[in-house]
Amino acid sequence: MLLSTLRLRHEQLTEEFVLYSRRYMYAGLAWAAEHHSALLIRAELMGGGVFQFPASIDLVRDPGFKSHVRQILVHDR
Repeated sequence: MLLSTLRLRHEQLTEEFVLYSRRYMYAGLAWAAEHHSALLIRAELMGGGVFQFPASIDLVRDPGFKSHVRQILVHDR
């Protein structure tokens, strides 16, 4: 779906609305369904649980968050 967005592959519904290309959308969903269990197994073997991603990239740019992550990484050593 990202590739579809980046390369501007979409279907024009009306003059105002567009839709992701169904071919790219279903290919992305098929890839996710095929690889999801392998990713979860790998995360569990590495000691992790469910993947949790931030809702916004702004969190990664936050200096307070950066120091918090460094504190956790140093503490785990």
